[in-house]
Amino acid sequence: VDTARVDKAPTQKADESNDAADDDSATVVYRDPAAGLSGLTAEWVLRGEEQKLAKAVELINSEIENAEPGVEARVRIDPRFHRHIIGKQGATIAKIRAATECEVAVPKRGNDSHWVSITGTRANVELAMELIDEAIEERD
Repeated sequence: VDTARVDKAPTQKADESNDAADDDSATVVYRDPAAGLSGLTAEWVLRGEEQKLAKAVELINSEIENAEPGVEARVRIDPRFHRHIIGKQGATIAKIRAATECEVAVPKRGNDSHWVSITGTRANVELAMELIDEAIEERD
């Protein structure tokens, strides 16, 4: 069994502290989760046949090079409307996640935070925000 090693920057969520997120006048705050990760590496250990390893390393490197950079948007939404985003038994948020391939995080019930977090590519985050607006308008 041969081993190949691929060192690339890891995926990491952005730090939750953000001055703009505390600003009552802000409606949407964008952050680049990859900011500040320059120079960091993660070790990947691949095991298998030599030919398959070479192909796997090539595929991984290609995917990393072609990956769209992700962003996180924190959207200010009144907590009274959070239930509309989630929907009955989580159906609405599941549809939004499936349609946009975004991570959507709504504060838990009882949490007075106004901030809904959406992470994905810029285009998909924009689409998720539109779907969230539609879900709120339909149920309001």
